[in-house]
Amino acid sequence: MTYVISDPKGCLTVYRNLLKQIRFRDTDTMYVLGNLVGDGPDPIGLVTEMSMQSNVMPILGDDDYRAYTILSKMRTLLQEKQSPDKAFLREMAAWVSDGGQKTLDQFRELSDEMQEGILDYLEDMLLYAEINVKGADYLLIHKGVSDYTPDLDLDVCGPDDFLSESFDPKVEHDPNRVVIVGHIPVSEIPDAEANKIFYGPNLIALNCEVTQGGSLGCLCLDNGQEFYASEPDN
Repeated sequence: MTYVISDPKGCLTVYRNLLKQIRFRDTDTMYVLGNLVGDGPDPIGLVTEMSMQSNVMPILGDDDYRAYTILSKMRTLLQEKQSPDKAFLREMAAWVSDGGQKTLDQFRELSDEMQEGILDYLEDMLLYAEINVKGADYLLIHKGVSDYTPDLDLDVCGPDDFLSESFDPKVEHDPNRVVIVGHIPVSEIPDAEANKIFYGPNLIALNCEVTQGGSLGCLCLDNGQEFYASEPDN
């Protein structure tokens, strides 16, 4: 089976509960459409666990890219015994206030080897995935693609192209395949059902806001079945 989720945002327990719910097996594949890190309780724990699951395919989210950029620079400065400039301190402070504090704290507690492993995993995340399941074609991305057209060569696009703007979930972006995205909260889509996966014109939006009282939504592409997991007190 092929499953898709997005924006787990450091909710390791919810992620584990979801895997139990769908009875995730070694022969299955899970695509995670970005924002593995975030304001959940265990972002580094979630990244560590996913990094050990060869059938879990992470796609870069804006929170992941931001965390990688800041943590890798911080680590380099510490190793080279250099002081950060004011611009970097402002960047880090903004990230922390936006939900990066837990990621920063947990990263600092890791050994040097573990820090390197986390950064390597974030650096190597996919920018997108093109897959075919049961004869249907899908484009899996976190947010959107700048100046997207169906014939655009995605291999020439960099992280900024995928993370600078969101696809409009009410607009058909590609008539030839279904685009599946994370990032945009379902609650912000007009007429969408709260905390439920949204289906637009050849587009599916998955972010059910697990850290905002919602759930971690999961779609099985083989049969269209939906699954939801949330924090115990939700």
